Amino acid sequence: YGNSEVKQRWGVFELPHAVQLRVTEASKMLTAKETEMANAQAAEQEDFNDELKGLDKAVKGLATRSLAWTVGQGADPAQLDAFADEVARMQKRVADSEASARRFNSREALLGKPQTDYNEVTKVGKALEPFAAAWLTMREFQTARRRWMSDPFPTLDADEIEKSITAWWRVAFKACKTFQDADPDLVMMLENFKADLESFKAHVPIIVALRLPGMRDRHWAQLSKEVGMELKLDGTTLDKVLNEMGLPKHMAQITAVGDVASKEYLIEKTLDKMTGSWGGVALELVDYRDTGTQIVRGVDEVMQQLDDQIVMTQSIAFSPFKGPFEGAIEQWEKKLLLAQEILDEWIACQRLWLYLEPIFASEDIQKQLPAESKKFQAVDRNWRRTMDVARRTPAVLECCSTQRMLDTFRDGNRILDAVQKGLSDYLETKR
Repeated sequence: YGNSEVKQRWGVFELPHAVQLRVTEASKMLTAKETEMANAQAAEQEDFNDELKGLDKAVKGLATRSLAWTVGQGADPAQLDAFADEVARMQKRVADSEASARRFNSREALLGKPQTDYNEVTKVGKALEPFAAAWLTMREFQTARRRWMSDPFPTLDADEIEKSITAWWRVAFKACKTFQDADPDLVMMLENFKADLESFKAHVPIIVALRLPGMRDRHWAQLSKEVGMELKLDGTTLDKVLNEMGLPKHMAQITAVGDVASKEYLIEKTLDKMTGSWGGVALELVDYRDTGTQIVRGVDEVMQQLDDQIVMTQSIAFSPFKGPFEGAIEQWEKKLLLAQEILDEWIACQRLWLYLEPIFASEDIQKQLPAESKKFQAVDRNWRRTMDVARRTPAVLECCSTQRMLDTFRDGNRILDAVQKGLSDYLETKR
């Protein structure tokens, strides 16, 4: 062998040993890295345990902290914000602690070590929940009340106010039960907070009544007359409504007028919904063979919609609150009934026309029945003119809207009945 071949052979013989050396070195490096990571994890966990102890102490300290809360005024805004911000920071610390606990357990699984029990994090979080709910809700209520009392009255969302007050009262009620045996000052603060919510809750009905979407000028005029003052709420606030104007003492009158306004508004919305539902509802016209005209098809849904709305319109026509809309209800009922009658006559006429058209297209029949043929041709001309109108204005309530069209179809049906009878008599004589 040459020198190069000898070196190559010896290199092959030494390769397993070289690989084993590399594996040993890598194993030592991996062990060192694992030890390094474990030590770093242990240091982090030690810091984490200190943080958790501090957080637990801070949460427990909330049991002896409180503010003076006055019904109708609340608490000192700066102090309340400071307490609420502190509680919010505690919530973030709990969330961060939960994330850290998950991270530590994940690392322990990678390192093949037993996972540390961090149930203490969950306990601290649960201990914080009632304090956080109470303090943050108190701030929400105080901030919202200040805004509601000073904002222009017409901008108030009565539904939002009612839902918020109800939700906050539940929080206050639960907090009072949770902390009933806690520090007396804390209990007093929570009881006063709940009483404040109940006091404001008593004003919610008047806010709802005065902010009803159905309140119209006629209702404001009636209400102004009953309370003995002109009610112009555009330039006022809730504070003025409750205090300067003294409207709470007129709650009975306001509620009565509001009740009427609500029921009238329901009728108004029902009419609007019915009229709006016809947008895009059109007659479906299709060419009929090579006659050069069209026929109507697919009217079942249209007829069902007409039936439903006629029933609904007749129902609201019996309402004792229909007064402001009586004329509109009558007109709408007439419009629907007319469209229904026209379509009924239209479909009946189409049925006869489809049967007779191919028969009277025959020159032989025209010669044998000249009188009936002349009558059919008159109806056929009207049919084609009507279909041209329908093609130009296919919207159902726009097309089926004239007494003239109804009379045309009624006359056409009467004439086609006579034509059909004449045809039957003729065929009978041919048997």
